Amino acid sequence: MHQPINELHRFHFHPDVSGFDPDLMYVECKHCGRPVLWNKGRTSEILEGVDIVRAELDSSCMILTHGCPRCTPGVTKFRLQVIRADDVYAEEQQMQLIAHA
Repeated sequence: MHQPINELHRFHFHPDVSGFDPDLMYVECKHCGRPVLWNKGRTSEILEGVDIVRAELDSSCMILTHGCPRCTPGVTKFRLQVIRADDVYAEEQQMQLIAHA
């Protein structure tokens, strides 16, 4: 038997939205400005070993690497920095792009 669609029992999925998923953070090389891609879960793995409160992370946060395989070939470990990308950071990046043009 068919039921009208408005009478069907619907299950509502409510994902856990208690915090920001750090694996969604953007990662960029501070030296060359290229995006850095790494394996799924790597950001969470890195953040577990440092003193960063995950509850304070949000979509304005990003990771800067001090070098990357593209601009420093042969190097496999880089210093990382978690920053909050605000308007000041955006202006600094714009000035760097103009300076390197």
